[in-house]
Amino acid sequence: MTNKELERILRAAILLAGFFLGLAIGGLITSLRYDSEIRTDQLALKKDVAEIKADKATIKDIIRTLLFQDEQFKKERQELRELKLTLSKGG
Repeated sequence: MTNKELERILRAAILLAGFFLGLAIGGLITSLRYDSEIRTDQLALKKDVAEIKADKATIKDIIRTLLFQDEQFKKERQELRELKLTLSKGG
């Protein structure tokens, strides 16, 4: 082999090595960017889930309160019926 052929082979090898190194670095950067975006999305979802859980707890409390008030109204209605019967019999 002559020096020119050796230089061409060396240049081709360097170009190929640079190409593959560039591909590897680009892939790594893209992977890191995607991982960063996924983590950001996960944090946002965790926040949304926490808000939903808080909303569920609030709704459960409201439902319990409404059910308790409903029971109280039923008792009062029954008491009023009994009072009405008592008054109608006494009158």
